[in-house]
Amino acid sequence: MMKWYPSMETCSHLLLLLAWLMSVLSSKHIASGINIQCVGKEREALLHFKQGIQALDRGILASWVGQECCNWHGVRCSDRAGHVISLNLSYAGLYGEIRPHLGNLSSLTSLDLSHN
Repeated sequence: MMKWYPSMETCSHLLLLLAWLMSVLSSKHIASGINIQCVGKEREALLHFKQGIQALDRGILASWVGQECCNWHGVRCSDRAGHVISLNLSYAGLYGEIRPHLGNLSSLTSLDLSHN
């Protein structure tokens, strides 16, 4: 009896499908239906921070508009309350001053401004 082995193309398609399925299921926003809302005081703190800095690449902070700061580039919010827990703007070509308003991000556990 001859054994059947899937072709490389079939394996590639199956792996691609599996990767896609895992990414969809692991996405907290899609899987749980949670719509994280940015905390207003923290959005204002981020906007004050933005006023003190400039970026060599003007597009790096282009997403920092509107009400939903949890969707802004480099900003990560908690799933439950929408508090900013992480700010990662490394390698962003930023310069300027760090304003004290970042202290209003009371749930911030990670701040990465390295290589700027």
